[in-house]
Amino acid sequence: MIEPKNAHRPRYRELAAQLIDEIDSGKLSLGARLPGELEMVSRYQVSRFTVREALRILEGRGFISRQRGKGTVVKSVAPSEAYRQTITTLDELLMYPSDTKRKLISTEQVPCSESVRKLMECEEGAACIRYSQVRSRASDGVPLCWQDIYLRDSMQKYGRWLNSDDSVPNPKIFKDGVPLLQRVAIDICAGHVQANMAGPLKAERGTPTLRVVRRFINQSGKPMSASVSEYPEWRYTFSLEFARAWQPE
Repeated sequence: MIEPKNAHRPRYRELAAQLIDEIDSGKLSLGARLPGELEMVSRYQVSRFTVREALRILEGRGFISRQRGKGTVVKSVAPSEAYRQTITTLDELLMYPSDTKRKLISTEQVPCSESVRKLMECEEGAACIRYSQVRSRASDGVPLCWQDIYLRDSMQKYGRWLNSDDSVPNPKIFKDGVPLLQRVAIDICAGHVQANMAGPLKAERGTPTLRVVRRFINQSGKPMSASVSEYPEWRYTFSLEFARAWQPE
């Protein structure tokens, strides 16, 4: 069982620290195979999610290697150097400037196209709710991007923040019976202004854009929602700052 050293740390971090201690002490030696997830759940009296997150930390720090069919093996007794981006607010996570405002253009139920099915991992023939909006700079009203936000049809009520004045969703909305947001996957590629976007964006059709695709994934590994944002040419700035990765306390 895990003996908490710090009541403010999540249990998966406690378990990660304990496993690192076992590697450092030689209890888990180089090349040793770790128990399976279910055995670790029983041994440490934690949830399966806690085990998976702890192992993810160890893998990210270079202590272990996980391969399908071969299990989890200690591959190093010393951590590898790693850096991570520190996120403190939902605004930073979504990469929205703090002085933006939204204008909802339309809300409609649409059949999931092939590209949307890939984003949302929907079955063929599924439908979703699409919210189309324009995000503008509050100071001078310059439109920054067009956004199409997709929610599964069954989750329509959780998109009610899009009809509010909030610039980003209140996290409490997504705690009402919905699995908590676990990670955000972001892809950036080239795009262009489509006909329906040209007027609201004050940009000519066909103008090159920077396309930012975000997928919001829950603890079960399933996409809760996805958004596709089109930023015409110079209207997007992306900054990153990284800090040395987590070390056990």
